[in-house]
Amino acid sequence: NTDRLLRVDVTLDSTLVAKVEYTYYGASEQFGSEGDLRTVKVTMPLTEQSVMLPRTKYYRYWGDRQIQYIVEFEGTTSHSSYPEHGVNPSRAVTELVTAVNGFGESLKGRTSAPVLGTVSYAQIGSIDKGPNFGTAPGAATVMGVVRAHTDADLDLVRTELAQRADRLGAESGLSHTLSWHEAFAATQAHPECVATIRAAASDAGLEVEELEQPFRWSEDFGYFTQAYKGAFFGLGSGTDQPQLHDDRYDYPDALIPLGASLYRAIIDRQLA
Repeated sequence: NTDRLLRVDVTLDSTLVAKVEYTYYGASEQFGSEGDLRTVKVTMPLTEQSVMLPRTKYYRYWGDRQIQYIVEFEGTTSHSSYPEHGVNPSRAVTELVTAVNGFGESLKGRTSAPVLGTVSYAQIGSIDKGPNFGTAPGAATVMGVVRAHTDADLDLVRTELAQRADRLGAESGLSHTLSWHEAFAATQAHPECVATIRAAASDAGLEVEELEQPFRWSEDFGYFTQAYKGAFFGLGSGTDQPQLHDDRYDYPDALIPLGASLYRAIIDRQLA
């Protein structure tokens, strides 16, 4: 698009003293849609001897689309010594779990960016009344989350999961249901807000480190960025800190004043 700003030159007495160059995302690129701002390169004199120092800022737009799923298989129970008289969902569950966990690899080349399938819960049969060794199972449940960078990729993952559940159920003689739950809106980082956070972090004396890959999780915050400019950031708690949802995770209270100082710096800049 020739209407986009590509370069700004700053001159003093007909001498070039600085320049700003812009690039934009093209079609099917990771971390941005076509036309989104990709980089801003600022070149300014480093010394009075006119040594030019270029500095480049990179912009990434992350919209983690996710949706939760529940697959329920229904067959018939039988005595464990005569499993052939029942319809057992064990094979269907095993293959479905393997398939979902492997979506990231199996769907490469069919999606515009990496996708992720996660199984968070699986149950075959029932032990409501204690250990069960005498009954072959007749029902099972698998649930989890699928994630993608784009709506089109998420639709493809959903279709793949639905078709896989259909096929596995049919091959084992099972009936099944597939339900979708609590789809999250994308969390879109606006370049202006990202720049404000970076500057505010500098004001607060905090170091900024950009992740090689965006956060995979989804947030209710995504609904705010649908209506307003916004950006999402994290407070680093160290490489030895257990991950979120790990039973050993304990929020480090030392982060509280750091987070508060960053928010104060953001507010000060917005009110300036």
